[in-house]
Amino acid sequence: EMERERLQRQWRDEQNVANKEHELKMKYMTEQENLRRQVDSARARQAAEMERLIGLLEGLNKPEQEKPANLVNGEWDQIYTSNTRGPPITYADGKLAKRKMLGPIAGRLTQIISLSDGTYKQRAQAYGLVRAEMTADLKPISATEWDVKFKRFGWSLAGVPLKSTDTSGYTGTWTTSFVDEDTGVMRSMRADGVGG
Repeated sequence: EMERERLQRQWRDEQNVANKEHELKMKYMTEQENLRRQVDSARARQAAEMERLIGLLEGLNKPEQEKPANLVNGEWDQIYTSNTRGPPITYADGKLAKRKMLGPIAGRLTQIISLSDGTYKQRAQAYGLVRAEMTADLKPISATEWDVKFKRFGWSLAGVPLKSTDTSGYTGTWTTSFVDEDTGVMRSMRADGVGG
């Protein structure tokens, strides 16, 4: 009987954590949509709230998330970035985002990570024809950290390369601070100390 009560308590605790994670993710997605719609004067407040919600998710890390390598592999939609140096995200609904590409063209923003190959691609693609892609090499430092060496940034039209720029001068470290089957948080730090 005591074992049954212990198992019931454990199950309730796990359900509470799962519910809390879901609630935080929903709030995060709502804030992402709100952020997209806000004028510049409100962006700082919204970004601070996004950072608070991300921090809460990071605080819920489970023991198995200390080794997220198998979870970060694959293609991810990037729905938020605190990086203000790149082209702006022009649309986000908590499931996908679009980034400004050329003129009025905005493309779906994805990240493709292959730890077995040690490669990373960030891709913005519009209409299945126009693609901007940045590539990098990844080298593991630990179960949650990688050295990153950028290689190239290029444009293509219908699969035909148009222009490519060497970006090998950019290096840094990435840390996965939260990951599960559908949400990942990656912190980046360039070698020159800039990051978020």
